[in-house]
Amino acid sequence: MSLNSVIKNSGKFFGVKLGKTVASFGNKLASYEIKKEEFTIANDQIFFKKLNLTLPYQKAFPILEGYEDALKLIARKGVRFFKDADENILIKIDNAEFKINDEEELFILTEVFLEGTYNLISPTNKKIALIDIGMNVGVTSLFYASQAKVEKVFSFEPFTPTFNMALENIQLNETFAHKLYPNNFGLAKEDAELEVPFSMKQKGRMGLNGIPINSSVIKNNIKNHKIYLKGVNEQFQIIKESVNNNFVVCKMDCEGAEYELMDALYESGLIALPDIYLIEWHDKAPNSIVEKLVEHNYQVVSTTFKVLHSGMIYAFRN
Repeated sequence: MSLNSVIKNSGKFFGVKLGKTVASFGNKLASYEIKKEEFTIANDQIFFKKLNLTLPYQKAFPILEGYEDALKLIARKGVRFFKDADENILIKIDNAEFKINDEEELFILTEVFLEGTYNLISPTNKKIALIDIGMNVGVTSLFYASQAKVEKVFSFEPFTPTFNMALENIQLNETFAHKLYPNNFGLAKEDAELEVPFSMKQKGRMGLNGIPINSSVIKNNIKNHKIYLKGVNEQFQIIKESVNNNFVVCKMDCEGAEYELMDALYESGLIALPDIYLIEWHDKAPNSIVEKLVEHNYQVVSTTFKVLHSGMIYAFRN
């Protein structure tokens, strides 16, 4: 066979292989319910037209699995998707930047920046201090730190892999990173050391009891992880000594530990340190928390989410 014939036939073979690859990618994108006109494929690269973002297929899973939330975010003014030198996905929202590790983080960004779950229109001229119990990858902490009126952010996250991702996000935001005081431990009634099941697939739902009861995560994604807890009263006392002139906001999203924390703070009287509470409650009814806050002269609004047995408590001290 002549050299020209070999090249010609090889081209045919490679053409078939490439055609199958492109078709395979297209079929996979269709399975994520992404319309054909919203992407193009070249070799192993996917160009998401609406996001103006090109990614290798192996790096694209956060966008593929969280495409609906990605579209919600890009529709907001001041949002831009891009990637770093290692082709990791980054997003800039106003003056804050975040690395996107999975689709869950896109959902959290929509909660915080679009739905306003933790938005605060400050009723004071004082500088604000945030206590962030359940920092996760740092979205809420950085959302607050990026605001001019916020002076200090005290954050607590017991799971080291998640905490390290938060540190990566903090490092992306050098202009206001100095406001943050991140702690790689959780808060509880007393100091403790626990070993609990942990999954990176649902890291935002991990708590002191490990994997949520209604979790769909498969077993081979679960590993035991050691976490450290410190007494909430001791930590609130330390914070109290450094926020005398601040308006204090406490955001609490700790997957069921909020009941124990509020009991401890109620017993010590330190429940009255924050001027505002933004608490996500889980599993149990919110009544016991609401009663304690009302007794300490807070005006309280309690809501319930549609899907899970959980909701929000917004409490404002008179």
